[in-house]
Amino acid sequence: MKKVFSGGKIKGSVRQFSMFTDNHSGLSDYYALAIGAGLNYETKRWRNIQFNFGGFFVHDLASSDFTKTDPITKTISRYDIGLFDILELNNQFISRVENLNVKYFHRKSTIIFGKQTLRTPLVNPQDGRMNSSMMEGIYADFNEIKNLHLEGGWLYRSSPRSTFKWLSIGHSIGAYPMGLNIDGKKGNYYENLNSKGLFILGGNYSFNQSSKLTAWNYFIENISNTAMLQWNQDIDRKTHKIKYGLQFFRQSAVNEGGSPDPAKTYMAAKSKSMIFGAMVGINKKQSSWTLNYTRITKDGRFQFPREWGRDPFFTFLPRERNEGLGGVHAVSSTFSKNITSKNLIFDVGLGKYILPDVKDFRLNKYGMPSYTQLNIGLKYTPKGIIEGIDIQALAVKKWNNGQLYADEKYRINKVDMTNYNVVLNYNF
Repeated sequence: MKKVFSGGKIKGSVRQFSMFTDNHSGLSDYYALAIGAGLNYETKRWRNIQFNFGGFFVHDLASSDFTKTDPITKTISRYDIGLFDILELNNQFISRVENLNVKYFHRKSTIIFGKQTLRTPLVNPQDGRMNSSMMEGIYADFNEIKNLHLEGGWLYRSSPRSTFKWLSIGHSIGAYPMGLNIDGKKGNYYENLNSKGLFILGGNYSFNQSSKLTAWNYFIENISNTAMLQWNQDIDRKTHKIKYGLQFFRQSAVNEGGSPDPAKTYMAAKSKSMIFGAMVGINKKQSSWTLNYTRITKDGRFQFPREWGRDPFFTFLPRERNEGLGGVHAVSSTFSKNITSKNLIFDVGLGKYILPDVKDFRLNKYGMPSYTQLNIGLKYTPKGIIEGIDIQALAVKKWNNGQLYADEKYRINKVDMTNYNVVLNYNF
């Protein structure tokens, strides 16, 4: 065993994140400057077994007082606060054990038991803050049949992004703001949900190099079931590649949606939702363009714990989601240009999101008005002596397109605001 632990690999990272939110005139603005670092040790394989363990810490360099509410709306920061621990607002130095697991290898397949990072359509790191979302459980990755990839497992604990505690699956739901129940009363499901865990099964089959069918199912025991189906097709041309995709989601509550008390449940009993999506785009050597559409029907609002990952919809743009909504029409377009001579990637995204009225509680969980969003991003990866560093910048502008009823709580941190981000990463 000494040879196993002495012959492993150490990986490290340092991350500095600066964020500033400029709200509408008269409302509070927020800022946050954070620095963090982590180390991870991966042992050599021994009889097809490998151990992995590491941790990460975050320190508040200079930030707004996140315990102080806005005088007009009585709300607190939404974006900037997420660089730290949303469950302990006064904590300026926080740490977390990460990737504490054992992995078993069999040919091209693996099984992991313990704390780990998952990358699936709905459960994913959502790497837009200082730390990412992580899960704990047993998870398998199967790759023994040509063109077929399968994965899945049972997860019983989670450490959501912007938190540093490990919580049971049921108790991790609600770590983020809970919004409103369908009757308009405040959500009250944090630490009130009963669930034995999250069961995931998914994968994809490639019919050829340009056609792929993807299917996933997420069963949150005693709470909900969400199924996803996606088709992607590429059409090669001499100078470019045309691509298109189709999405379908079907979601329904399980039993009483997590609690027999309607005031404390996550999803109302018998609730359901459906989502359709489409995408078309063009890939060239150094650039890409897409046009995207998402429709969430009026059957009900789509709800999947945002503590575990971001939306996989084609119309998704960073810093906003359409989770918690029904009756949505969303259109977006993205463009990306890779300037390889300068190791620079330029991104721009523009979206129009037509949502139900902010007071339509059945279809609008978080009181989000219709909006237009513009994202402009840059990523610079220098080479040479400072290789391993990447610098990212993102500016997000959102305009209100809905009725606010002269209530600024529907505006602050949601629309008529700009969010600025600068991130410096160093990996070694």
